[in-house]
Amino acid sequence: MSQYKQQAIAQEEETPASTPPSNNTAGSQSTESNDYLTYENSTYRIKISYPSTWKVVNVSNANDSRFIKIIAFDSPDENAGIGVWTDNSPGNETIDTYLAEDIQNYRQNPDYPNFTLISSDTKNTMFAGIPGYELLFSYANNDTTRLSKEIGTILGDKACSVVYDSVLSQYSINEPVLNPMIDSLVINVPKSNQTGIFNPTGGNATASQRSSTSEIIPEI
Repeated sequence: MSQYKQQAIAQEEETPASTPPSNNTAGSQSTESNDYLTYENSTYRIKISYPSTWKVVNVSNANDSRFIKIIAFDSPDENAGIGVWTDNSPGNETIDTYLAEDIQNYRQNPDYPNFTLISSDTKNTMFAGIPGYELLFSYANNDTTRLSKEIGTILGDKACSVVYDSVLSQYSINEPVLNPMIDSLVINVPKSNQTGIFNPTGGNATASQRSSTSEIIPEI
């Protein structure tokens, strides 16, 4: 999946964290507890909180792209980033086959040299209120080792994921902001796109649970 994600981004523009990106609804500048701001995108029907010290990165995607990067956030030191993705055509895959395809595409993607799978899970991960997947891996980038964690699920005829990427030395420092962001994520899925297991009583879903599997972080 990642090889298509790389092709999906035409450009990225950094904007101040207090400036609401395009497609945001009113109220995105209001602060929440712990100095978190709210990003809301009416086009993709998502809402997520992010630290006020992080930078909002607007992204432009190819019109015919299967994978769309909705929004991204960079840490103050720019050594870590978090992106929210949607897959417009996951097909009829199960979570297990979707994750297997994802891992294979990372392995084949030249943008992730020395790809090393650290952990993967589809049994203990919940995302947006339904069973999901989690993937943790390392790779090399300009002689620097990076760690990347992807958490997502399939929602009806689409899929959604949150990807956290960081230089290895800063992974543990910036990771604490990831879980609150995932927990705050709200996805408004039209009823026509919902499956029987996805929030059958309404259109809102929250990512209220995460994987309980342990992670082994490589030594620096």
